[in-house]
Amino acid sequence: MGLQLFLLLVDVCFTGDCKKFIWKVKTAHQWFFGIDYPYWYSVAQLKVESNCRWRTSLDGWGSLGYAQITPRWWDKELSKYFPAWKTKDSMDYFFSQAYILWRLHKLNKCKKLFITYQCYNRSCYKVLKETKDCSWKQGYKECLKHSKKICVWRVNGKCKQYRTNCNINYSYSKKIYIFGKPMRLWRCKRYSFW
Repeated sequence: MGLQLFLLLVDVCFTGDCKKFIWKVKTAHQWFFGIDYPYWYSVAQLKVESNCRWRTSLDGWGSLGYAQITPRWWDKELSKYFPAWKTKDSMDYFFSQAYILWRLHKLNKCKKLFITYQCYNRSCYKVLKETKDCSWKQGYKECLKHSKKICVWRVNGKCKQYRTNCNINYSYSKKIYIFGKPMRLWRCKRYSFW
């Protein structure tokens, strides 16, 4: 009954291409974090980042793939450990996603996953400074003090859409939580989202 319920929830929440990544994301994240890591949030991250489609971002940075990894920041390091990380559907790509989150989680003194995922989406230095009390709400309030508009979509070098950095980053972790929660198989004491 438990497995059937899980598969039904996966069908409802992860229609389309997302379901096919569950095993790869689970395997990669358990390699870095251990078997009790709530990997379903990283499957949800793929949905938030690209709707589980392999693509190159229109943000002007050339972010790549399902998890929208930015080669400008990560290529040198990832290529050393995961040579095929830029290849569609390679296990190296999913190991790269897990590796980046693992690296960011080590910087996260609060050890709350919302902070780790927000670090993935924005400067970890800024996120850690804003969330020093480990609270999403307080972090958002702190972010608003220094909020600015940023371009999220460029065409031919011209910006077509702006959003505030606070709106983008603090809604990011909420979306991951919302999409990941229906897939949750257990409550993990070691890895708290909030």
